[in-house]
Amino acid sequence: MRTLEALRSFTALLLDGAEAIVRDWAKLPRADLLADRNGRGATSPCSPFPRRPSMATMSEQYLPVVAGVAVVADHVLRLLFSDATAGDADFSAERWTGVLEPLNDPACFAQVILDPEAGTIAWPGGVDLAPEPLYDQARAHPLIAA
Repeated sequence: MRTLEALRSFTALLLDGAEAIVRDWAKLPRADLLADRNGRGATSPCSPFPRRPSMATMSEQYLPVVAGVAVVADHVLRLLFSDATAGDADFSAERWTGVLEPLNDPACFAQVILDPEAGTIAWPGGVDLAPEPLYDQARAHPLIAA
């Protein structure tokens, strides 16, 4: 029982740290982050993150989960995953239909929350998105701490 309590405390600390990193990144303009990645900008105020393991060395069964989320613009999210991948997911061109239709409203979209039990993001009313396409978008538009 004591081990389970320690694990829960440790997990909560990790999630709090992940959210703090995403909040820090959310404050940074995307151009500055890209300039840092390309070695042409100033250093980032983000905490340095240990290098994430190569996807080639990771088990095929492993799927990173969403560990942090921040709204950085209308229909644009900054996401942090459990493997330290961080990037933006831009849904500004998306036209949601059906149960996702309320997400067309920027005010509703901005109510996004982290659902740690599901390992993804969700909105009030139980609407959520699968983490796989979110991960693909974050990898396509990465943020790299200097």
